[in-house]
Amino acid sequence: MPHHSPIRLIALDLDGTALSPEGTITPFTHKVIHRALEQGIQVVICTGRNLPELQPIYDVLPEVRYYAGANGGILWDRWAAGFLYENPLSFAFQQDILHRTQGIDSMLELFTKEHIYCSLDSLQHLSRYVQPFLFPVVRRTRTPVEDIRAFILKRGKSALKINQFFPSEQERQKAVASLAGLKLDCTSSIGCNLECNTLRANKGDALEHLAQHLDIPRQQVMAIGDGNNDLSMLRFAGLSVAMGNGLEEVKKEACAITCSNREDGAAQAIVRYALGEGPKN
Repeated sequence: MPHHSPIRLIALDLDGTALSPEGTITPFTHKVIHRALEQGIQVVICTGRNLPELQPIYDVLPEVRYYAGANGGILWDRWAAGFLYENPLSFAFQQDILHRTQGIDSMLELFTKEHIYCSLDSLQHLSRYVQPFLFPVVRRTRTPVEDIRAFILKRGKSALKINQFFPSEQERQKAVASLAGLKLDCTSSIGCNLECNTLRANKGDALEHLAQHLDIPRQQVMAIGDGNNDLSMLRFAGLSVAMGNGLEEVKKEACAITCSNREDGAAQAIVRYALGEGPKN
């Protein structure tokens, strides 16, 4: 493993990475994150989720200070309760996305700092669009509106991102094709979804801002992820680790591959590469 710089900052994706397949932080993962922080290593959670969706994570990880949310659309210092960095999606781009995806079957969502808005009708047919493990978080965090498209057009302001869940990969591919050519960062974090951020808003950009803020060179940054919205942060980090359950393209790009999130792969990687201990359970 060609890596000599001590790790001083660890960037962790949540879904499919730090979280178990059931969507929880296991006691072992929590213990390892705590150990890293005790050793003076900073930890940042880098996720497609926004602040309302992070509440359960805050409750489990009170010691973690930094969060890059909405795929890097915001960088949040939880202790100072302030944003270190924001990169919003303009209203013009929102209009473009709505126009181009008109008629495609999806559960469309608007992410702002405070809320995640979606149509009441989508929430009533959740199983059509969303995998069962996400039901609790979606039900708890969404703010229903009568008609999401009308709501976005009437609101007329920048936001963090637009997310869409699709009933099938075919519908998702239709949306991907319809948005081709728009200068947007469109990625997926889980199965059948598509998240549109402004071009410069990605996890790598937020991680770069945080590393500069903390005065940590990229050689001393480690990033762990599984999905294509993690590629930007894996490319920035001096040490990139792909999850065993990650996409093939993510594994190809990473310096190292750890075991799956079923086996606490993210925590195992922290133990091995940042804490300098052998694998343990």
